[in-house]
Amino acid sequence: MGWRQLFLAIAAIALLAHGTSSQAVDAQTPPIDFGDLEALSFAEPTASEKQRNQMDVMVIVGTVTATTARVIYEPLVNDESSITLSLILHKGPRTNDVVVKTLTHLQYQSFPYAAAFDTLVPNSTYFVHVQVGTTPSPTYVAVARFRTPPLDISNDKLVVLALSCDRFLDDADDSHWATLAEEVRDPAYYGTVHTGDQIYADSLEVSFRRAANFHATLHAYRGLYRRAFGRPLAQRVLRHGAHYMQVDDHDIVSNWSGDTWYSHHVMMRAGLQAYFEYQYQLLTDWTNVPPCQSGPKEELYRTVYHHVTLGDHQLQLVFADTRFERGLTLSTNQLVSSSQLSFLNSTWAENASMRVLFTSVPLFFHTAKSAAIAHFVDGELYPGTIVVFHVSVFIV
Repeated sequence: MGWRQLFLAIAAIALLAHGTSSQAVDAQTPPIDFGDLEALSFAEPTASEKQRNQMDVMVIVGTVTATTARVIYEPLVNDESSITLSLILHKGPRTNDVVVKTLTHLQYQSFPYAAAFDTLVPNSTYFVHVQVGTTPSPTYVAVARFRTPPLDISNDKLVVLALSCDRFLDDADDSHWATLAEEVRDPAYYGTVHTGDQIYADSLEVSFRRAANFHATLHAYRGLYRRAFGRPLAQRVLRHGAHYMQVDDHDIVSNWSGDTWYSHHVMMRAGLQAYFEYQYQLLTDWTNVPPCQSGPKEELYRTVYHHVTLGDHQLQLVFADTRFERGLTLSTNQLVSSSQLSFLNSTWAENASMRVLFTSVPLFFHTAKSAAIAHFVDGELYPGTIVVFHVSVFIV
């Protein structure tokens, strides 16, 4: 996408605040006082964090359902101490909070770790406490928070934010993130959908377009993600609610097309691995992805389309992939493949009260002429250039 946009999509539907506990908790375990977790989740950066414009620990909440959740986390400080992650069920006064799960491990990789949780309690608030190091040595702490939706959503509201094209790496403008940081305080906030261009990797083209060193190129991509996702205002948002990310061209290389694999070969492989590490992991594990340094293009161009059902089929968030197929894996001028179109049609045929569709390109471009101009300028296929969808599928 060659333009910048920011919008807030508020899906107001009924939410009944109830739920039955399915979480096995050891009642004999004494509560641990981690401090005011709510305040810590919105903690101001320390002096050193402010100077670097980067938090010591990056935490991002991924997909969240009534009973499951994922988070990714990565220390951004030069400290090789062990990491302890605690999942905490909030039960009113902090002395009543319950530690549901604790993970402790050494640092063994140079990209985010992922943790998946299941059998969570619907309609509940959870905190994720990540600590690097152990006392009395210096420690670095980050706290994230998410809310599991109820099993039935009927008398409340659910707030979903949506945004795209974060050009912070180019213009250092954080004003829109300051607005988002206030929006996530809403008790009805569920999560955020990032519809493409979470980073702008354009700056790497000069140095790495014809690079031969995969690891140096990958290190550069990881650095962009750490700068973009690890900065204080972004962390204030990314540590709250669920986050769903859809890849677009600037996440890998500007004006990504079928020829880019050959003209930017090492960049493509390194950029894809960084995407799997920092975005794909929010949704699922990437253990079945072949090594990006050597894997075949057909397996690395992994189409990601899915839906998240909230409540008793009362709301579906539908995510279409208009990047990995559009001009990349399809031989004709199509936005999506027949298999993805079949998925979208079958999803629309399900018995859901409300659906919201998210894509990394606007499905309804201004006119066929403006789409053709955009195609000429950006070298990309936009809706309006050729009609390949059954339009009725996308009426929400």
